[in-house]
Amino acid sequence: GGTASASTTVSINTPVGSLIPQQQLHVVSVDSQDTVGGNYAATNALDGNPATFWHSEWYQRTAPLPHTLVLDLGSQYQVDGFRYLPRQDGQSEGTIAGYEFYVSPDGSTWGSAVAAGTLAANTSEKTVPFPAKTGRYVRLIALSEMNGYAYTSAAELNVFGTIQTLPPVTVTLSAAPATITAGQASTVTWAATNATACSGSGGLIAP
Repeated sequence: GGTASASTTVSINTPVGSLIPQQQLHVVSVDSQDTVGGNYAATNALDGNPATFWHSEWYQRTAPLPHTLVLDLGSQYQVDGFRYLPRQDGQSEGTIAGYEFYVSPDGSTWGSAVAAGTLAANTSEKTVPFPAKTGRYVRLIALSEMNGYAYTSAAELNVFGTIQTLPPVTVTLSAAPATITAGQASTVTWAATNATACSGSGGLIAP
């Protein structure tokens, strides 16, 4: 005898790899960090303490956007997500809005962003999954800030990934001639699979 409407909120969790231990992450480069107005170094985003945070320069000068943080994961991973915790001191300045995230095998070849968009305008923790890409280095670029300021801040940054399993390396050796007598020399050659390089020196002399 009439119409009715209702609404609900549905949360969809996309599986991601395991958290890469923060202890093995290292800051390769950061375009701006304020260590004059306080302890706001980029390493604060990797210390496991949400009370400390990275903040771009603000005390003596305001560094313009975008702000970029590059991390070394410590090993090659199938990287498939990151987690961002904004500052948790009751302030929101620097909270990232627009962003791009990149993965690189060598820290110099980046290709296209594996994730890009705009984060929700609040200081809650955000998890961003994306299709896995193999790499050892990641780059977060903050394009804008939720309040329109030129700042960037982060209490914690975590990266998700699965360690890359390398195929086994096999080496086959052969000697020519295979049989020698005292004082003769034999040359050893080898063939390898799943190896990026082989090296050797010297020769074999029969005793």
